[in-house]
Amino acid sequence: MALQYFRWDGADAWQWLEHGALRQGDTAAAASAAGGEPVGVVLAAPQVWVSAQTLPRLPAARLVRAAMFALEDQLASDLDAVQVAVGKRRADGLTELAVIGRAQLDAALAHLREAGLKVAGITPLAALLPVDAFTVLAEPDHLTARLGAQASLCGAPHEIGPLLEALAPASVRWLQTPGGPPPPPGLGAQIIEVPAEQALCLAPTPASPDLLQGAYAPARPPGQWRPWRPAAVLAGLWLALLLAGGLLETARLGRQNAALRTAIGEEFTRLFPEEGRPVSLRAQAERRLKLLDRGARGGALPLLTVAARALPPGQTLTALDYRDGALTLEFGLPDVAAVEALRTRLAAERAVEAELPMAVAEGGVVRTRLILRPAPGARAVARQEGS
Repeated sequence: MALQYFRWDGADAWQWLEHGALRQGDTAAAASAAGGEPVGVVLAAPQVWVSAQTLPRLPAARLVRAAMFALEDQLASDLDAVQVAVGKRRADGLTELAVIGRAQLDAALAHLREAGLKVAGITPLAALLPVDAFTVLAEPDHLTARLGAQASLCGAPHEIGPLLEALAPASVRWLQTPGGPPPPPGLGAQIIEVPAEQALCLAPTPASPDLLQGAYAPARPPGQWRPWRPAAVLAGLWLALLLAGGLLETARLGRQNAALRTAIGEEFTRLFPEEGRPVSLRAQAERRLKLLDRGARGGALPLLTVAARALPPGQTLTALDYRDGALTLEFGLPDVAAVEALRTRLAAERAVEAELPMAVAEGGVVRTRLILRPAPGARAVARQEGS
């Protein structure tokens, strides 16, 4: 059921819609029209004013404190003495704010409760006016002005009119209700005729910002959570599926990790068959790296450089060994022509002696063994550089 809104001047004048017709009366008449149902209040009183500020994205509790500090220079009393209500964040990044003294809000709520009104929310009328321009809602004996994003004014025409003339805005939208005062002569305004119930027509459901936030938020009835039960069940199912998915993903990653360890062990055994079955793969790999490091200082690195330069693309390396100054590689080449091309390229390398003791066609490739040793002259140069 949609929330019904009542316009209140903060004293004893009320307006509401009944079967589409505008009704007016005092607080007792408004309470009778509400019939004990929760209502929303559109407050057109000078005690409350609105603004719009650029605020960071923060949790609700911290956002209220940030809003209070953003308005600190505009407040005439201590921060703890005012209620700052935070509304929706607009598309342009501004957040709607409403401000009222806590003592005034306490008195208003006590008055409404004494009359038997169940108030679900209180929104300033000025907050319902457009924030992107100077806008005035002119009702009989009452003006509500929204001064863009900066502030608002609310009160009798003889009080608000001179203030608007003093501000001298470049343009004003004057929303004229039947019987409402015209704009002051010195104020250039665009007059737009609106119905008498315009204040109530402006109120969305729910209206924002709502002054009843934080300590003033209405208590939730015990059974009011029941409409949320399906959503809570769905959230529980979603959480269960999320946990189940996490367990399945953990098991899959465990299997993948085990398969990867097995593949690494098999590849290590294939490349270094003399190591036997890997027992401590890290220790065995580190030992091999140390051997290669010593080999690099003794001449393995120049031999690997020659091999990388001479080998054609497309070969499949199956074994690598370095001992006694000789680098042995076993690999597969596409055909015999590739073997002969490799032999020719190696013959042009002056710094090494190359042997191709094996070239056997097997399984669609030519399994080839290459042995590289430093040429006698290269050894002498290496010894001279080492000394």
